[in-house]
Amino acid sequence: MMGKTVTTEFACLDPSQTLNPWNPAHTPGGSSSGSAVSVATGMAPVALGSQTVGSVLRPASYNGVVASSPPTAGSAVTGVVPVSWSLDTMGWMSRSVEDAALMLQVMAGPDANDPVWARFPHQTTCRGWRTGRRRASAW
Repeated sequence: MMGKTVTTEFACLDPSQTLNPWNPAHTPGGSSSGSAVSVATGMAPVALGSQTVGSVLRPASYNGVVASSPPTAGSAVTGVVPVSWSLDTMGWMSRSVEDAALMLQVMAGPDANDPVWARFPHQTTCRGWRTGRRRASAW
């Protein structure tokens, strides 16, 4: 673990001063934007983020990096301040799909401290996952 990047307080309050590395006039995306920017600029090969509604996927797409957001209870959320027990997930961002797959092997698995974990099926490989890719920038 390298350190903590700038985040948006409680996933929705007081946007951070993080800048989009591709165009500082554009938003870096939201509550996990510090993680996305750290990967996009090469400061970190992978970064974690928490997501309730798009807080990993949006910053990753705005900053041109790969995002993985497993289904609810697909990764441990112990230590995460909950916004919604039924929607919260831990996700990660990386510069390649291969690195995202390696992180899945690290992050997925049983979490005895997570009360939601036992209620859902578990998947620890990328088999069957669909991927999305942005073809052109709307900017």
